[in-house]
Amino acid sequence: MKKRPAISELIHEIHAAQSDGRGEFDAGLFPSWRENRTFFYSRPDQNIFCSLSVAFVLMHLEEDLEERERRVCQEIRENVVAALPKFESLKGKDTYNFWKTRPSKHFPKGYFMHRFRHFQLPDDVDDTALAFSVMRAPEAQISALKEKLKLHCAPDSKVYDTWFGKDMPKENDFCALCNLMCLLLGASEVLNAYDLATLAFINEGISSNSFLSEPFWLSRNYGNTALIVYHFARLWAMHRPAQLETGRKYLLSRQTELLASAQTLWAKMLLQIGFMKLGGEPHGAFDEMQPFQQEAKPYFFVASLFAPLGKKWTNALAEKEWTWINWVCPALSLALKVEYEIWRKRSLQKQLP
Repeated sequence: MKKRPAISELIHEIHAAQSDGRGEFDAGLFPSWRENRTFFYSRPDQNIFCSLSVAFVLMHLEEDLEERERRVCQEIRENVVAALPKFESLKGKDTYNFWKTRPSKHFPKGYFMHRFRHFQLPDDVDDTALAFSVMRAPEAQISALKEKLKLHCAPDSKVYDTWFGKDMPKENDFCALCNLMCLLLGASEVLNAYDLATLAFINEGISSNSFLSEPFWLSRNYGNTALIVYHFARLWAMHRPAQLETGRKYLLSRQTELLASAQTLWAKMLLQIGFMKLGGEPHGAFDEMQPFQQEAKPYFFVASLFAPLGKKWTNALAEKEWTWINWVCPALSLALKVEYEIWRKRSLQKQLP
């Protein structure tokens, strides 16, 4: 039997992967790539999302780490925070973009799409929520963000929207909204009608079975059931909102079935983390990283260029995985492995007599 990787080894491997600015990635960022294996497409991608995601995962594991490991994780977080100004909104520090804004660098290292403003993304709630969480934004800044969020909801809805831009179609991305609510529920403000509507949307996405029947349309930027379960569980474990209890119970009732139907080790690990966060028990173990690093889908974020077009034929193409651009980040895979190991340890300790 292979030796289980030590948490300290994984954390130091993550730290070593963080750029010092001397290569093609800016200081503080973790190397990531956007890929489409159908068309043999792969480009290095300087985005803040992957680096924020690594820091977010690790900062919520610090209480389980040794002091030396905790200091390393804190240094990782500080390095990511130092990179944030390049991704700030051009109008100020109130929102953040997936790609660099100073100057704009959408689809970096590309040959075609970076030449056109059509493919330039507006600021979004996902990167903004992760940035606010990782930088530990003050309550006044979070309160101001909530006021801005209200302005970008669809006229007939109080569910928060994914985008801050005026020209983007209205979109409620399940996983992005889970990340947003992780931030907002951590503030001391009383929940407003928009918060409650967003929590109801998240709960309905699970209890209605949409996370299985139409995962792409529920979360267009993540695209699959395992990531949806993971993000729901992450939100519930952080704040345990009563509004998500129906969804939590429904997921736990289907734990065995969902794990059995997962087609990759990557998906199984994400589901395992999710179910342990929801109060379920660990099933099996993953002793090494290499198997799912070599799989076709160790991605944490996707983009479908057809989805925003909104036509019947483009919608049919949009949900096909072979049309997606997938973002792969080895350091994020390692951070999730650390998360799995820590939650497995917690769950096993609960089972001791």
